[in-house]
Amino acid sequence: MAVEKERIRILHDGAPSPNARYVLYWAQMNRRVRFNHALLHAVELANRQDLPLLVYEGLTCTYPGANRRVHSFMLEAVPEFGAEVRRQGAGYFFYLRAHRSDPNDVLYRLATSAHTVVTDDYPVFIAGRNNRSVASHIRLPFIAVDSSCTVPMSVHEKQAWAAYTIRPKIDRELLRFLKLPAPLSLTQKWRDDLLPAGVDALRTEVAANGVAHLVAGCEINQSIAPSTCFRGGVEEAGRRLELFLEGSLRRYAKESNQPSAHATSNFEFASSLRTYLVPGNCVGGAIVCRTAQADGRGISGTNHRAS
Repeated sequence: MAVEKERIRILHDGAPSPNARYVLYWAQMNRRVRFNHALLHAVELANRQDLPLLVYEGLTCTYPGANRRVHSFMLEAVPEFGAEVRRQGAGYFFYLRAHRSDPNDVLYRLATSAHTVVTDDYPVFIAGRNNRSVASHIRLPFIAVDSSCTVPMSVHEKQAWAAYTIRPKIDRELLRFLKLPAPLSLTQKWRDDLLPAGVDALRTEVAANGVAHLVAGCEINQSIAPSTCFRGGVEEAGRRLELFLEGSLRRYAKESNQPSAHATSNFEFASSLRTYLVPGNCVGGAIVCRTAQADGRGISGTNHRAS
């Protein structure tokens, strides 16, 4: 299944390099393989050009409020994401910009050998700012794909000011966009010798037992300790999703209007799942809806509320 056109936005309509070695997917917000339409579109482009795919993920020390807790959560997800990307036959390149004096042009270096750059369409936080900035500096085709919203942002022509006005609109479109994406299948497998000269020296290797050491060396706010409750990564997000489905969604229709029942705000189930929607997007709204729908726990009249 091709990615729906409503999800795709051309940020820069440049000319592909005739000597391109790969398609580049820049994972800014949707750091997951499952239900990632931006990644799927990058795979489609790579196969169309008979090229391999490289997934680039970076973490900088300069985002607003950069601190030890958020850095730890983000880095904990890296080994799992990288391993899953490689299992699909794609390349994976992670760069940790630990200090402000460290290089800030790794994306542009990788783009020198790319046919097209695909990234996440996410209008807020640093991704929105990054996309505007890169679009004005890059010469290649630069495409943003919306995989953050179950129903793509472009479907809604007018800005909604309240949940009660946007929920019926989402409900009308939900089934149309809640289709299971095709499995990732690359025709050309990745080889590290395709990287531009010299850039491999900037790659950061992240091991599960090495996160604390990496974070300690970063020029960020070190006073906010890592969470003792939440660990980053898709596997942990899946466990929290199961708790949400079992602990909150089953009760929602009957108890959502009873404040004492905590059906909408139970910390262990609902609030903890929200942690994995942002930052890092280890699990997306579409995954929540689709999983609930598949096993019968998506109670009629409530599915759109999980989007």
